[in-house]
Amino acid sequence: MFVASPDYVKMVKQVYGNAHLSPLSCWDTFLQQNAEVLTEEIACVEKLKLETQWQQEPNFAELLKNNFTLVITNLSQEIIWTSANFYAMTGYTHSETLGRRPSFLQGENTCVKTKNMVSGKIKNFEKVESKILNYRKSGEPYWCHIKIEPLKNIKNEYTHFLAIERKILVDY
Repeated sequence: MFVASPDYVKMVKQVYGNAHLSPLSCWDTFLQQNAEVLTEEIACVEKLKLETQWQQEPNFAELLKNNFTLVITNLSQEIIWTSANFYAMTGYTHSETLGRRPSFLQGENTCVKTKNMVSGKIKNFEKVESKILNYRKSGEPYWCHIKIEPLKNIKNEYTHFLAIERKILVDY
């Protein structure tokens, strides 16, 4: 029987939320459910891509399969969609984030200079990549690597922003 180390248990809970570790024979069910969630996420984001006629080709399937957290906002920077990894990273459910701006994750120790730089790039529809200190629903801080890019439709009009995020385990 597979026995998980405490570090592995912690990692699984961070990535998969309230997942419970069970004997290896039960992991088949868990992995199948995870694959179903991934398939649903890919279908949802591909549907958004078709509806909005984005001309960029972010490989959403590859990003999701590699456990990146994806956040899509409208031009007002209001969240319209988050991947399941968002919950694992922040503790906020999809429904708790809809209509909110991602800046709600920032707090007292978030670097003002970084916030201003990111905000300025977004206002100018420029790609931006940075690390930022965010806060989970529990109030616990975490470092997040973000890459934000504006998305255009086939008429060359900006329609949305895509944030590709990953928690940084060690500050660099």
